[in-house]
Amino acid sequence: MKKALIVGASGGIGKAILKDFYQDYDVVATSTKQEKLDALKDEFPNIKTVVFDHTKREEADVIKAAVAAVGKIDCIVIASGITSDSLSIRLSDDLWDKTIEVNLSSSFRLIKNAYMQMNRAGTIIVLSSVVGKMGNIGQVAYSASKGGLEAMVRTLAREFASKGITVNAVAPGFTQTKMTQMFDQVQLSKLIPLGRMALPEEVAFAVKFLANEKASYITGHTLDINGGLWM
Repeated sequence: MKKALIVGASGGIGKAILKDFYQDYDVVATSTKQEKLDALKDEFPNIKTVVFDHTKREEADVIKAAVAAVGKIDCIVIASGITSDSLSIRLSDDLWDKTIEVNLSSSFRLIKNAYMQMNRAGTIIVLSSVVGKMGNIGQVAYSASKGGLEAMVRTLAREFASKGITVNAVAPGFTQTKMTQMFDQVQLSKLIPLGRMALPEEVAFAVKFLANEKASYITGHTLDINGGLWM
């Protein structure tokens, strides 16, 4: 059975991805809290779990050790992330630094640490966001981190191609998760041509597609799942 590392598996989209991968992959799942991983183990008893704190640089070594313990990894999915909503002139340096660290720098270190333990023809998929392209008022750090992720994907795709590893991103629009519960979902839906927010399962389907061997000629690409919000 193929092996997958899913980072941020306890979030709304992350859990939907885990559910899609569970039947076909031996999964190593991460979250920042042990109790969240315990809940995942109750629902998906065969997974292996690792507590992972994105804000600590040395924690990337934890992932390296976890990957080594299960053998060669076929797929890495990074579905973790935070947002720090504030107008630019009010955003503190600390919040800017934390958002870039968790969403962008941590992803780079994760991939760097896991790369040498990946199988040839492996896949790396990161979760970006529609705001990485279109921007959004009050989300300067979040949009910058996601735009940076997409640029990183294109470079890593070129660097890793000789090993047969593909690197892609999935960029959801507004999705029904805890992160969007603070917004007026009726008003948000009016901005979206398809007239509704995405379901986590729809984003997970795009991730599973890019992980499939039939998508092995796709690399350096960002797959937009946004209902037409950004075209």
